[in-house]
Amino acid sequence: MQAVAPVPEVDGHVHKVEGLALRGMEDGVVHLLAVVDDDDPGTPSAELDLRVVLG
Repeated sequence: MQAVAPVPEVDGHVHKVEGLALRGMEDGVVHLLAVVDDDDPGTPSAELDLRVVLG
């Protein structure tokens, strides 16, 4: 691991990442889909689009 970055805040807090999927990779940039959840059964999970620049 070369770098660590915080998971973005959504609605003022950081959710638990429950899954990651690779959307694609081009020109040294990896596009990921993160499924996040805050353990509230009444609220559906959210999706975050993440971009990782390989260095």
